[in-house]
Amino acid sequence: MWRSISLRTRLNIMFASLFALWLALDAAHVVVEASARARAETQSAMRLTKDFAASSIARLEDAPEPGRALEALIGSLQNLRHVRVGLGEPSLASVMGLDDSVTERFAHWEDRSSAVDEVEKLVEDWTTTRDPLAVAETLQAVGIEAVPVADLGDASADPQLAHRGHFVTLDHPCMGPCGYERNGFRLSDAPAGYERTSPLLGEHNEMILGDILGLDAAERRRLEEEGVLE
Repeated sequence: MWRSISLRTRLNIMFASLFALWLALDAAHVVVEASARARAETQSAMRLTKDFAASSIARLEDAPEPGRALEALIGSLQNLRHVRVGLGEPSLASVMGLDDSVTERFAHWEDRSSAVDEVEKLVEDWTTTRDPLAVAETLQAVGIEAVPVADLGDASADPQLAHRGHFVTLDHPCMGPCGYERNGFRLSDAPAGYERTSPLLGEHNEMILGDILGLDAAERRRLEEEGVLE
């Protein structure tokens, strides 16, 4: 079968395989550097990537039209970050406590897609009575990629962001201690973040007029008395 495939198709298959391998290696690097929660998420993604690549390439070798099959594979690879897990997955069904009759009804994608509202209602009933972070950690523990959707208030209490030192507390002259966000990326030779709070109106007049513009004390006082600095 392999010899009957055109050279272009062979090259494309090799490209798809290398791309999948790159995804796995990149994820492995993150595992080494990440916290326990991030490792669980990444390990799940690595397992999904490995299984997906192996099964897809195996199907390519037996496909009657390898070119079209390859296009479908590449399209799927582009969507790997948006993996969806259906109720037919035994791990999700067991975590949600669904009985066998429900699991059997939604064992296949066709069954779930034809009853989307019912499936979403089952998931909604299970998630709305639980803490979002607890749901995510429970699913991650059984290999399901899941993260809570967070607003800024949730983010300020997120343990992963706390582990990375994402928020820095600085003492503002008027508002007192406040949290300031650091950049999401980290560079070993260029630390990112804030050293001081946002300035007050006119707080740096003396520095700018004196140190930068070179105006003496008498000239600065005259400008202030004439209302130039108001």
